[in-house]
Amino acid sequence: IQMQQYWCPEVILGTKWGTSVDCWSVVCGMFTNNGSELIDPTPGPRNSKDDDHITQIIELLKEF
Repeated sequence: IQMQQYWCPEVILGTKWGTSVDCWSVVCGMFTNNGSELIDPTPGPRNSKDDDHITQIIELLKEF
C-alpha cells in the first residue's frame, strides 16, 4: 500500500484501514522532504521490523 517507512499504524497492525492512510503518507512525506527518513524501522535480535516501526511511531507521537 505504501513505502514501508510510511506505513501507518493500521497497516502495521493488520487492522482495517481507509483513506486516512493517505493523510498519514502525505504528512510523513512532508517531514521527510529534507531527504532523511522520519521513521526507519530495522529488525533487531529480539524484535521484528514491524515492532521497531510501532516503537518509533510511539516515540515520535507518544500515545495515539
